Amino acid sequence: MTPGMVNYNLHYQLTKYRFELSAERKQAIHLLALTMGEDDPLKPDYSKFIAQPKKKTSTKIEPLYHGHLSSAKFLELIDLNDAATKIQAVFRSRQQRKVAELMAKKQAFLGNLLF
Repeated sequence: MTPGMVNYNLHYQLTKYRFELSAERKQAIHLLALTMGEDDPLKPDYSKFIAQPKKKTSTKIEPLYHGHLSSAKFLELIDLNDAATKIQAVFRSRQQRKVAELMAKKQAFLGNLLF
């Protein structure tokens, strides 16, 4: 291939008809570009690259009750509440056991009278 032939070949490639450069194709691409806006379904989604605020979640970490990082009065109040709850539970369970024992005796006594 001589340099003259290469020159003609390049000229041929530059001047031959290409559908991509036709007026109709350019008009269609222009209309497509104009219709792309807020409602464009093909618009790229860059939201995954934007930092989102983190949701507040509760943690399952047990609080420190050794008194080093807390108020002594607060820890004392927690201990008092726990003790009061335990005393109430013991008292109520004892009371309910007595009521249940009396009901069982009544049922046993009434059961003996009917038979």
